[in-house]
Amino acid sequence: MFKLITTVVFLITFPIFAYGVQDNQVADQKISSAVRSQSTTQQNEIEKEKALLSHAEWLKVSLAFQEASDWEGMTNWCQKWSENEPEESSAWHCRGYGHQMLHHDDDAIAAYLQTVRINPEDIAGWSNLGFVYTEQGRYNDAIYAYLKVLHIDPEDIEGLSCLLLVYSSSGNHAAAQETLQKLRRLNPEKADNFFEVIPPHK
Repeated sequence: MFKLITTVVFLITFPIFAYGVQDNQVADQKISSAVRSQSTTQQNEIEKEKALLSHAEWLKVSLAFQEASDWEGMTNWCQKWSENEPEESSAWHCRGYGHQMLHHDDDAIAAYLQTVRINPEDIAGWSNLGFVYTEQGRYNDAIYAYLKVLHIDPEDIEGLSCLLLVYSSSGNHAAAQETLQKLRRLNPEKADNFFEVIPPHK
């Protein structure tokens, strides 16, 4: 009798239990959906906060990384900056500089090319590009970059000095001598520093 009653009671209560499981599954699905929604909302808020950063704020943090010589941090920060503002030349310049200091030459070149694409008048961008090209022994590319610097500012002393060294390294002594004469007219003291590298013009 006990068993029978127990069985009957089980048969009566089981459907209720089953409905309870279904209700719990629906509840779990609702909770999971709410959690996903909240996570998406939080991510959207983060993206909004990133978008709200001003140019000055992006730049300020990048300079702080530079002052601390934290090139990895600078590179990561400026990568986020360039992703957030893909047409901001300063972001790409910053990213290129970080890669350059980490000796990631190809990545530095790619970033600097974006810099001068966006802002063809960026002297530092062209100059840094020329430096990395020189490091790679790509003298023709380096010469092109330094000529761009001098096209923007014909009296850029560092641009002339770097161009002079590249001409000399590439074996173009005539062009090196011509550049040395230009440098001497603008800055005789600076030109004198090259006497040991490039013999004076006779």
